Amino acid sequence: WNYFSEREFLESILNQRVNFAITVFALIIAAVAQIPKLHRASLLFLIGAILLTMLLFSVQPIHSRLKITLEILYKIDKRHVFPVTNKELYSYGFFRRMGRQTKVTYVWITLFAALVLWIGFFGSLWLLFTDKGKEVNDWLSKLP
Repeated sequence: WNYFSEREFLESILNQRVNFAITVFALIIAAVAQIPKLHRASLLFLIGAILLTMLLFSVQPIHSRLKITLEILYKIDKRHVFPVTNKELYSYGFFRRMGRQTKVTYVWITLFAALVLWIGFFGSLWLLFTDKGKEVNDWLSKLP
């Protein structure tokens, strides 16, 4: 077992979990769009937000390990493919201004999806407990 195998293993697990989070997010949004009652939509928002928050907590440690592994790989052997491609990539335009980074944005994708569902949940609760809730329920019931 070496660092290259570790990188491959971590990237595989991270990709699977983030793909699952994106699928859950898309399914929750599609289901909420089909529900004609606001109280049911808020319950679905809550379930989705809790699921994605738990997924976020499972993605974060793997992301941290992958970030450390990528740093080690960059330093370990300057003749290997990884440092050479990074050097070439960061010698061009936009990437040159950013500098060498090992940031992987999987955590941000999962965090964004969880935040959207939490905002949807609290927004639907706000609508339920104000006068707008009845108007929204009436409007939703008239949709085909």
